[in-house]
Amino acid sequence: MRRSLNGNKLKQQQGFSLLVVLAMLLVISFLAIGGAQIVNTEMAMSGTSMEKKSAFSYADTTLKVIENTELFKLDELIKDKTDAELATIFTSTCTSSLTGWKGLCSSSSGQPAWQRDDIMTPCGNSNSYAVNSTGGGCNDPGDVVWANPRYIIELLSPAGADERIYRVTVRAWGKNKKVSSTIQSYFSISS
Repeated sequence: MRRSLNGNKLKQQQGFSLLVVLAMLLVISFLAIGGAQIVNTEMAMSGTSMEKKSAFSYADTTLKVIENTELFKLDELIKDKTDAELATIFTSTCTSSLTGWKGLCSSSSGQPAWQRDDIMTPCGNSNSYAVNSTGGGCNDPGDVVWANPRYIIELLSPAGADERIYRVTVRAWGKNKKVSSTIQSYFSISS
């Protein structure tokens, strides 16, 4: 035996199922968009983390090179200098009277040189350690990192001391100019 369906009930059911399907599609769309945003955020955080590690690695490498080569050359040049002569070599502006040397800073000025924006930048009075094969100088992004690592050397001990103590500060960047790493080391050379 067959039953006949009332026409009004059939129409109501068709409209209701359409609303349920649309609501489900809307919920699934929101979930997909939310998932995509989470993935994008995670990728950006991962990229920044890699940039920070890269910047630290370049800073550390630069620091080791400076400690193993440049400090000994510099120390040989200044070991017999007086306090007055050292004051022209290590200045508050980090411009040295020694030919070919930059980034030799006085530690006696108010704000430490490594905290000043005019010193530890690609255009500042700090010295550069080449990482990039092209670029990496003042306002010239490099091919490996945004800017070559920069370093300054401060003499912390007075003239004539049996032991000369230096503070070396290095700042390096990743590919992104907003990601940098700054590290310091204290180094001692005996007379």
